[in-house]
Amino acid sequence: MKPRGFSSLIIILGVAALIGIGTYFYFQHSLSNSTPKPDTSVTEVKAIQIIKSRPEVSKWLAIFSGPNSTDPATGNQAVVEIDDESSTTYTVRVYDLVGPPVDAADTVGRWLVNKSTGSVSPLFVSFPTAKAPDPHSTLYKLKVSGNSVSVIRGGKVVQTLTAGNEAIQAEARNDSQPLFITDQDVNFDGNPDLAILTGTGESDTNYFYDYYIFNPKTGLLEKNAILVTISNPTLDTAKKELISSYRSGSRWYTRAFKFDGKKFVNGGEVPA
Repeated sequence: MKPRGFSSLIIILGVAALIGIGTYFYFQHSLSNSTPKPDTSVTEVKAIQIIKSRPEVSKWLAIFSGPNSTDPATGNQAVVEIDDESSTTYTVRVYDLVGPPVDAADTVGRWLVNKSTGSVSPLFVSFPTAKAPDPHSTLYKLKVSGNSVSVIRGGKVVQTLTAGNEAIQAEARNDSQPLFITDQDVNFDGNPDLAILTGTGESDTNYFYDYYIFNPKTGLLEKNAILVTISNPTLDTAKKELISSYRSGSRWYTRAFKFDGKKFVNGGEVPA
């Protein structure tokens, strides 16, 4: 017959074992419930919608009011899409898809969207918010197709101008100079005129433009016989001069075209 003390010890050990097993399973269950799980409450569709609803994005998207989110004037398409993804965030990219002949994408912004909270952190934002409205918007729109530049008024093409091959290639390379200059009133009549890039020179240092003066009587842009092949143009409104500057070899030269109230006068070129 076993001593009574030995039986008590067996009972105590058994109870301790049961407590230990119960404690182990309790903590395992607690840990499994407390381990963070990937939160997908913000879907890709929702993340895109969050970015589209941002004031600066929605204002920009309003430009693209045509079919498939295209700009009625240029045919370019606005795109908002998931560009990248991590376990906790989406990267949403907003860009302007430029159609033929350029076939390029101009990114205007990237944001991180938290999958759990929907909070947004900007990575890169480049909206032209500080730029003044294009004064041509009340006169006409421009649309490029190949080398042709369509001038659109009232939804109709009223005339077709031509951009040079070099100009199209420069635009496709995203060169620093624009294909058009639309914010200069070179004859100071209150109507903005138009310059079209025709070519480049001196290792893409010189950018040459031809000028078209807006005729308020006909509503058309008329090519000016004097203002052709104007290099890197700037407008001096105080002196009423259009300045052409270009590099030849190691030297820079400038030429001033003075507007006398009726016509432009070539002032000749001088070293800068």
